[in-house]
Amino acid sequence: MHTSIRYHGTDGDTILKIILRHEMKPSGGKIFFARNDWADCLGHGADRKRKAAFAIKVEINIPKGTKETAEFTPDQIFAAIIESNKPLKVKVLELYVRRKDATEAEQISGETAIKAFLKKM
Repeated sequence: MHTSIRYHGTDGDTILKIILRHEMKPSGGKIFFARNDWADCLGHGADRKRKAAFAIKVEINIPKGTKETAEFTPDQIFAAIIESNKPLKVKVLELYVRRKDATEAEQISGETAIKAFLKKM
């Protein structure tokens, strides 16, 4: 097993579930990440309820033998894909938030601060 730092865009409720369970569940056997830049994930982190877009920085435990691929997609410069049929253990390190009509993104560090921020939005 090895650990890696990755970025993932999703809505606030899903981020809260990831923090609660300390795991990310594959959709269709895959989890998509941006390897290099959190901003590449914001398009996948749109949250209508909170009127913002989110990306998280996670430390992910990747089991030995897990298939990892990279591909270029139209909306992400570089997508890192982990294929797994089982949830993968993660720790959420940072949350990046771009509010509707904002020019700058906010950054919140630590799971406790992230939970508090998302629950009050």
